[in-house]
Amino acid sequence: MFKIIISTEAREFVLSQARAGGYARPGLMIHRQGPIGEMTRLPSGETSWSIERPHAWRARVGDFTTIGEAANDVILVDGLPVWLALIPKAGELGVSVTLREQFLHVENIE
Repeated sequence: MFKIIISTEAREFVLSQARAGGYARPGLMIHRQGPIGEMTRLPSGETSWSIERPHAWRARVGDFTTIGEAANDVILVDGLPVWLALIPKAGELGVSVTLREQFLHVENIE
């Protein structure tokens, strides 16, 4: 089973961000960073693409009002609704969410 651990500091940060945003039903979304593409135009007029696939985790605080109360992919972690917006890969144990320099940091549990 995919496990989610949220540090006390990260949980308090999520709740403070939710209060600041005035969210009716605050929650935390955890997802993978998708590919990042950069396109430049060469002097010849051709395009040059640079694509990075960081495979990094991201966490965002948001309002879950539009997500149904019975949504199967929203789970409670220490009383905080968490939407795991991904399909775990084989062998992944879970993630831990901490607060570093006022940003949520997500990393694999090993």
